[in-house]
Amino acid sequence: MAQSKWIACQILGYSEQELLATNFQEVTYPDDLGDDLVHIYQLLEGKRRIDQREEALPALGPAIRSGCLQSASVARNAAGNPPPDITNPRHNGTEAR
Repeated sequence: MAQSKWIACQILGYSEQELLATNFQEVTYPDDLGDDLVHIYQLLEGKRRIDQREEALPALGPAIRSGCLQSASVARNAAGNPPPDITNPRHNGTEAR
C-alpha cells in the first residue's frame, strides 16, 4: 500500500478496501460538502487550476482542521480538456458488449 493511502486509512479509520470503495463526498465533513462541490465544478470547468484548503474530516469532527489539508486539481490533455470519466464504463473499456 502506498504511504499516502496508508496515512489516509489511518486518519479516516478505513481499511484499504473500504477507502477504495468510497468517494470524497463520504469522507467530507457535511458542512464542507457544498463548498467542495462548487470548487470541484470550478476545477472541471477550468475556472480554477487548483483548490487547496484545510477541512474537517468526519472521523475527527469539525473542531479538528489543522493538518487536514485537502488539495485537488484536474489533469488536462494538450487541448486543455479533462480526461473522460474513467469510472464510466463507456470510457474505461468495461462496458458490456
